[in-house]
Amino acid sequence: DLFLTCTQVWAGPLSGGAFVVVLWNLDIQQANMEATFADIGIAAGVTCSVRDLWQHTWVANATGRVRATVPSHDVVALKLVPL
Repeated sequence: DLFLTCTQVWAGPLSGGAFVVVLWNLDIQQANMEATFADIGIAAGVTCSVRDLWQHTWVANATGRVRATVPSHDVVALKLVPL
């Protein structure tokens, strides 16, 4: 069987110093995904508060990376605000 994982991470700066991270899973199975702060453009050692943009909740603080389990054919969108 040929099995390909099809996931994408989109990220970028927002106004006011915040960042957005979108974890996009196009696969037929759920995926454990992550985005490192270095790849997003957040300086090493910075801690960010993390807001789930679909659930409208603050979920955690994170340093160095954000992680999420993304269901099949779904997206997790996060806003990172440096503390």
